[in-house]
Amino acid sequence: MSDPEFPTPQKLCDRIPGLTVAALAKQRSRGGGPPFRKANARVVLYEWSEYLAWLDTTKREQTDRYGERL
Repeated sequence: MSDPEFPTPQKLCDRIPGLTVAALAKQRSRGGGPPFRKANARVVLYEWSEYLAWLDTTKREQTDRYGERL
């Protein structure tokens, strides 16, 4: 079993096209975003596998804002 990967918001954004640090900050503030950890008052970390699992819950079949989630 490999060790979990804990990217910073910037490192996560570097790997996901279109994702921004500001969008992640807004999700952390409002809730409903991917799980995250606070290493200290200034350092936010995401676990890569948890981010991918959360991303999987956002699948949609249509672009309509009322579209059913899969």
